[in-house]
Amino acid sequence: IFFRDVIPPPSLLSTLNGNNNTMPLMPLSSVLREYRSPLPRLWPAVSKPTSQSPTATCHALRRSSRTGSRALRAAGVAAALAGSCWYLDRTAEAAMQGIRDDGLPLKYDAKAIESFWSEHPVIVARRAWQVLTAVAPFACRTTLQYHWGTLSKEHPEAQAAAAIELRQLLTRLGPTAIKFGQAMSIRPDLLPSVVIYELQKLCDQVPGYATADALRIIGDEMGCDPTRVFEGLDREAQPIAAASLGQVYKVKLRSPNVTVAVKVQRPDMVRAVSLDLHLLRRYAQCVEAVKGVATWAGVMAQRKQFDLQLVETFAAASYSELDYVNEGRNQERFSAELVPAMKGAVRVPRVFWKASSTEGTECQCTTRKVLVTEWIEGQQLAKCSPQTINRLVPTGVACFLSQLLDLGFFHSDPHPGNILVDSDGRLCLIDFGLCAEVSAPDTQTMTSALVHLMHADLPALLDDAVALGFLPDSVDRRALLSDLSRIFEESRLAVENPLDLGLPAAPAPSPRFWGRWFRGASGTPSANEPTEASGYRATQRRRKQFKAVSRDLNSVFLEYPFQVPDYFALVTRALIVLEGIAVVGDPAFDIFRAAYPFALKKALTLFGPEVMYKVTGGSGRKLSG
Repeated sequence: IFFRDVIPPPSLLSTLNGNNNTMPLMPLSSVLREYRSPLPRLWPAVSKPTSQSPTATCHALRRSSRTGSRALRAAGVAAALAGSCWYLDRTAEAAMQGIRDDGLPLKYDAKAIESFWSEHPVIVARRAWQVLTAVAPFACRTTLQYHWGTLSKEHPEAQAAAAIELRQLLTRLGPTAIKFGQAMSIRPDLLPSVVIYELQKLCDQVPGYATADALRIIGDEMGCDPTRVFEGLDREAQPIAAASLGQVYKVKLRSPNVTVAVKVQRPDMVRAVSLDLHLLRRYAQCVEAVKGVATWAGVMAQRKQFDLQLVETFAAASYSELDYVNEGRNQERFSAELVPAMKGAVRVPRVFWKASSTEGTECQCTTRKVLVTEWIEGQQLAKCSPQTINRLVPTGVACFLSQLLDLGFFHSDPHPGNILVDSDGRLCLIDFGLCAEVSAPDTQTMTSALVHLMHADLPALLDDAVALGFLPDSVDRRALLSDLSRIFEESRLAVENPLDLGLPAAPAPSPRFWGRWFRGASGTPSANEPTEASGYRATQRRRKQFKAVSRDLNSVFLEYPFQVPDYFALVTRALIVLEGIAVVGDPAFDIFRAAYPFALKKALTLFGPEVMYKVTGGSGRKLSG
């Protein structure tokens, strides 16, 4: 049976009788020797000459037959799986091209988006499969390489190759993944410099799309021929920058005759972003379900789940980025409120809503998919010299805290491509698509929380956490206070050296609080400017300390019913970005110490000198008005 369907080897074919095609009888051992060379892997049991009995030979043939059958079945399953994936990909691609954006909401509506994509399960499955098959192999491979030590600083070529692969992976996955890469592109305390260099290309060097498509979008949005409104915007024009959601052209308005930046949204962004947000929402629901089981099993403390709420906040903010009219309004609000508050130390470009064509017809410049703003000649702050970064970081910190604590309305997407230094040396903010509101009571509580944090007043800090919604009022404060005190002591999150606040009649903070965490973290150049080696050591210490504190805090978060207010995810993101840029100029920079003088001034205004005298421990002179 085994040899009935097997083609005879060439040496046996030569012995066939030409008249009747009959094969002469041969000993089985000779036949097996003939097949040893062509089939050593598929039938290893018969690949050697044998002198065993006929019964043993038959058993060996049966085993070999089963091995071959299993290999054929595996090959068939693999082929069927590959064919199914190919069919799914083709079907989903055709379905994606056939749907329109009309069924998707213009403002974020989770139910409407879920209802829309539930009618296209093949597209959803294909996108989930794309993300999984792209991320999982890279994550597993880099994890093993890191574990084996092949991605250490002793192997710069391997680091560079992994960084390039990561950037290309995020670019292929689309706008949501690119946003993640932008957020990580300013964390030199967490990632090697070669990775930071590659990820920063995602801020303005993402592959663009055809200018012909951009002209079509501009014409549809403006309702007129864009070449009659803009000088230099034709089919030969090339974008000067391309990011996750759109690309930018540097052109001139014909009337008025000024140089402007024209940002044009990529085609089909509503579909792409809403699909990714839909998958993120499903993922958050799964995480909450798993946490619910863990809570029921007693592994985690009983708490209100917030994963879905955080995704909803991020999704609503990301969806609003697709509306350039909303971005233009945000930009004008910052120009009207933030620039005067900073006394002109920062700059916000002007928005052009309308312009005249060559025929004198007035056209709408800024629409849902097109944004026209004043052109700013400048350089990204993150790419400036360390001296320039150190000079402007205090302005950046004051700018952000003024938004957060004074205006209650903050720019929550300040990645390196959005913070420039103009030709006059001023800090310039652009890209106001992602902004968030903070209520007045919360701004006051955050001010006091920052002061209490810097003075390690943990009981008062817990009160602030309850007021901000991080903890329920019923939390066991005594037990939590004990755990947090241990973490603060181990991480030295306290103040040791007094700050020169530059305040009239302001007390020096108690010297018992500053620890090594904040040493040398003023964010301004000092007489003992850190060398490259000391900067590297400082960065390494921060990484190790960050990991240790994170582990301790994670265990506390699991044990106590912590939750995160919805807007605080955006606050954290903005703080991380700002600190990441500052660390480029000063590896020992710390955002909390840099923010302390501003927060203390704000607290003086809100709570008065008597209260602040008690908060700061009564050290130094008594605060006066």
